Amino acid sequence: MNIVSTIRDWVSSILGTYEPIEYTVKTLVADPINGGAISQQYTVVANGVAGVDWEYLVTAALLLVVIYSVFRLLGVLLQAVSGVGR
Repeated sequence: MNIVSTIRDWVSSILGTYEPIEYTVKTLVADPINGGAISQQYTVVANGVAGVDWEYLVTAALLLVVIYSVFRLLGVLLQAVSGVGR
């Protein structure tokens, strides 16, 4: 078992998958053979900051803050137990 894939799976199970903001574009293309129009539809990722999944990024940042805080707390507790001061 590869530890990188395990950590990736763990983070993915907590945060979910990153899904950028998308929108649907509908176009009409002239059909020269039949004289009509053909409707086409496709999905596009929004440009720039509009396409960012902010909920995912904020959740990731909060997860990092929690992990940092837990390790800081453990460090302070271990210093208090061992009697070593700064």
